[in-house]
Amino acid sequence: MLKPALTILLAFVAGIVGAIIVARRPPTAPARLTATLDADAEGLANRAQLASVAAAGARRAAELEAEVSKLKAREPDAKPPSANPANRDPQQERQRELARHSELIDAHHQAARDASWAGPEETKLRDGYHELAAKLGFELGSVDCRTSTCVVDVRFPSTQAALKSLGDVGGLQDPKCGTRVTLPETPTPDEAVTAQVYIDCPRGS
Repeated sequence: MLKPALTILLAFVAGIVGAIIVARRPPTAPARLTATLDADAEGLANRAQLASVAAAGARRAAELEAEVSKLKAREPDAKPPSANPANRDPQQERQRELARHSELIDAHHQAARDASWAGPEETKLRDGYHELAAKLGFELGSVDCRTSTCVVDVRFPSTQAALKSLGDVGGLQDPKCGTRVTLPETPTPDEAVTAQVYIDCPRGS
């Protein structure tokens, strides 16, 4: 009789102890909750890494911009010396102008003659230059027109007289026409000089 009662008492005590042990165990987190927490932690780590890369890129861009600014500040003027009027050689400019004028005169004499335009244009130029010659004191030489260009020879008593009159001589013809007047080289300013007026008119003017 005593033995069965003891057995029942031991079983009861064992059950209570087991319940206490189970009650003290920490609750086990569900598998899904654990996976979600891991994923969030990984996402935060990735965003932190991207932010770090972006910050490094911004710093590098600022450094490159600063380097470019320094290089630009040290760059010399890109314009060649001849582009600056103060650095031009007047004698070289004079020779280039004479060569260009000579090329245009040669091209004019090689051009064909359009009598329907050249004849009336020569008459108009002779009349205008005769009046101007009487006023300015130069002699009118040949007047030759071709297809759209004319060359007028005017002789001045001196280079000084020519320089005073070139503006009037070059502005005589139709405003639609382009004009070039260049004096040749002369030994002395008092020597007589012949200038060739080159006139280039658009067709139909």
